[in-house]
Amino acid sequence: QQQQHHQQLQQLNMLMTSEAYNMPTKNMQPTPFNATLCGDANELSFHSPLPVKNAVNARFSAQMRQETPARKLKFGTICNLANTCGLPVNVDYDKDAVFAQILHAEPLKKAIENKGKGLNAMPVVISQTQMLPDFMSASILSPTTKQKLKDIGVNVKTVQSALLNSPFYDALYDTLKHNDIDYDECRVLAPIQALREEVLVNRPLAEELSSFVSQLPNSAAIMYTSPPENSLVKSGGLSGSSSNDSGFGSKASTPVGGADMLTAGGLPNAFQQMRLGSNVVKDFPPPPPVVNCRDCAKPIPLGDVAVKAERAGKEIAWHPECFKCYTCRELLADLVYFFHGGQVYCGRDLAINLKIPRCKACDELIFTKEYTAAEGATFHIKHFCCYHCDTPLAGQQYIPDEKTNMPICLKCYNEFFAATCQRCNRQIEPTDQGVAWGDVHWHSGCFVCAGVDCDKSLIGGRFCVKQKMPFCSAQCVRSII
Repeated sequence: QQQQHHQQLQQLNMLMTSEAYNMPTKNMQPTPFNATLCGDANELSFHSPLPVKNAVNARFSAQMRQETPARKLKFGTICNLANTCGLPVNVDYDKDAVFAQILHAEPLKKAIENKGKGLNAMPVVISQTQMLPDFMSASILSPTTKQKLKDIGVNVKTVQSALLNSPFYDALYDTLKHNDIDYDECRVLAPIQALREEVLVNRPLAEELSSFVSQLPNSAAIMYTSPPENSLVKSGGLSGSSSNDSGFGSKASTPVGGADMLTAGGLPNAFQQMRLGSNVVKDFPPPPPVVNCRDCAKPIPLGDVAVKAERAGKEIAWHPECFKCYTCRELLADLVYFFHGGQVYCGRDLAINLKIPRCKACDELIFTKEYTAAEGATFHIKHFCCYHCDTPLAGQQYIPDEKTNMPICLKCYNEFFAATCQRCNRQIEPTDQGVAWGDVHWHSGCFVCAGVDCDKSLIGGRFCVKQKMPFCSAQCVRSII
């Protein structure tokens, strides 16, 4: 009887197993995505189709190029040249292309620098190409005037610049003459000076050219407004202290010369010129002009402390509390400042205005022509590199680390982070499509049924996993397990 009972139990077990394999899959409940893998072939669970995706979210960084605006500012050189020529530096000289070309000319800068060092200045030649006479069709000019301008060797823009900004040319040519700088071979400086001299002695020509220039459409746009003379220097007002810390100078309340000037043996000239023996004071100098604060436009009383920015020119000053960044209003006393477009800025706001990129890694401005753009930010080429091997990633594909979001090059990713395909035992690279079920990974091409002689693709179909192998049916499971 015990033997007969044992045989009945075996038959019942086989019957239950056969029914389990043939149970319709539509009545089966799919297990969760991270379900525990089971090694028992009798416990089958079929799962919904898995999505095909890239193993990781690979990203690209762009290698950018820029013509850095800061390279074109040349603060120190232009300001030193303007100061040497007695010109204000708070003027936008680029408005007049002809005068700006002269100021930016390297031969002129080099000649003036050599003279300042006590060296012999080479002749200045900005251009050796003769100007084209583009005024021949102008009906307002007489044939005589056209021939005169052609003989001198000027064009319309040169005539316009020489007449509209004549005071600035006066200061420039006075500087060249004072430093014995020769420019006879220059096809820019020599013709302009010849035109200026002709206009001074030829009144009809001057009147005709003045009428001609006034009708040109952009005459008002290129004319400078600030006077080239430095009224503060000539009047002796607001003398600067010798301090140059952080790029700004302060104004001492004591007149130049200190208290010694006020002693009986050293009275200022203004007091010595007074005629004390009569009731009339003669030759008394006019009072110095009132200086207004560049920021608040209120006057700065003579004797009060004021701030001057060296690059802004000697005729511009601020109240100490008004020397602020034009954009963010940060007080710039004892800080580095930049003078641009007639206003002072902190370094960060100047970079924003000029669209100079800033490196997110070191928070410094990027002045190199090439830089990296990635992750919505900009970087120096060497500052956006692989977290593991320090290889620059400009223009390369990279993988952000899941925890730190630091960039990783593809080589390091494949070596340290890439998943291994369960079927072919090769790495699933970032550019490969793959399928993942829990901790088990396959290439999309390797996700096929593991049953004998099946190899049916399981992409888009239901499947079950036994012993980390995917199967399409119970029959395929039985063929292996």
